Amino acid sequence: MIAREMGWLAAASAALAVVCAVQAQETSQRVLALSTSDARIEVSAGSQAPRLVRLMGPGGLAWNNRQEEALPAAVEVDGVQVPVTWHLKPESVGADTHRVVLVYECA
Repeated sequence: MIAREMGWLAAASAALAVVCAVQAQETSQRVLALSTSDARIEVSAGSQAPRLVRLMGPGGLAWNNRQEEALPAAVEVDGVQVPVTWHLKPESVGADTHRVVLVYECA
């Protein structure tokens, strides 16, 4: 009886850990969508770069993308190339029926 209860407890703990890991992944890579009657795009707000996740057309045709979009690695300041690192401003991420907004700042 105790062994059966311990087995159930271990299984429940493992399931909870998986659910927590999936939720953490979803929150760190929020997916936003924009669509018309003909097409739909889904973009992901990665922590350092955006990604076009999926482009869908009529009839269920879909193109999936796994690569983040490259943001500029450097900027020019007074004629000198300065390397930059980009970071998502999560408080500025949003979407409505007309637009998707992803704001990245560099340092």
